Amino acid sequence: MGRATVIIGILYGLAAVAFMAVAAVFQGFFLVLFWPAASFLLLSAGYLYFGPVIYGKSFEGRQNILLRLLHLPSYVFNRITWEIGRANKPDDLWNEIVPNVFLGRCLTGRAQLPANISLVVDMTAEYLEADDILTDVDYKCIPTLDGSALVSSNFAQVLDYVVDKRAVTYVHCAVGHGRAAMFVACLLIKTGVCRNVKEAEDLIKAQRPRVHLRPAHKKIIEFHCGM
Repeated sequence: MGRATVIIGILYGLAAVAFMAVAAVFQGFFLVLFWPAASFLLLSAGYLYFGPVIYGKSFEGRQNILLRLLHLPSYVFNRITWEIGRANKPDDLWNEIVPNVFLGRCLTGRAQLPANISLVVDMTAEYLEADDILTDVDYKCIPTLDGSALVSSNFAQVLDYVVDKRAVTYVHCAVGHGRAAMFVACLLIKTGVCRNVKEAEDLIKAQRPRVHLRPAHKKIIEFHCGM
């Protein structure tokens, strides 16, 4: 577990305590704050121990309806911060890293996909994929917590599948800077395009400059690439 993951988990925990304190002190309308408090408390537990399972997102991209409702406040918070960040620092929807491998952000529908995409790899745990992407292309999900390298158990299976498939592939997380870049780096090394993590990161950043691989991401890459 990386340092950033622990920090995010602690911050979510502190936010949950703050919401509960306000709700307990002021009561009345403020009791509604127990809702985001419960969501943030569960997210804290996910970052510090349980991993992406706390979102209840399946490998097929579906989410447990009860957990979806529980996490609605945190989803709204994530969406607002995501939109603010995108507005302040505009970024391409996606970039082609090497022929037939595209890296980008979460999209609103299939129309935003690059042409001829037949395989989509979704690295998010907190967002749901657009319905037309789920139904119209080959879709694989590796639920992974934002800002961390806490990946689901199917990471190696999906990586091997993409390597063998050799399809025109779109890999995304929320903004296409961390989790998805980690997967693309593995793909570049596994297919022999790059020899090590540094080469892979440099190649990815040449096409998508705001990519940032944390130390925890690099450990995952080294592990799955036998380095």
